[in-house]
Amino acid sequence: MDDDEVWHAIHTERAALADVLEALAPADWELNSLCPGWTIRDVAAHVISSPQTSKGQLVRAVVRARGNFNRCMFQEAQRWSARPTELIVAASRNSPATAPVN
Repeated sequence: MDDDEVWHAIHTERAALADVLEALAPADWELNSLCPGWTIRDVAAHVISSPQTSKGQLVRAVVRARGNFNRCMFQEAQRWSARPTELIVAASRNSPATAPVN
């Protein structure tokens, strides 16, 4: 697979994820996921936040988590999951450059 094919596959999967998320009922977002301690909202936020986080933002997040990478990922997922559902879905449809972290 060349780079164009990889990015096409990534964008296709992100759009499919957005379709699934968009179809969830409000209560579904708060259900526990298969990841202990994480809701569906947390997992969705984590998936869309990773490609949209700069190296500098990641370093700051790891420092806030006192060097614990798992804590960092959970804290960042919770930070992103505090956003309205519509923004989480929209971010999953947009390229990293068009949906920055606030």
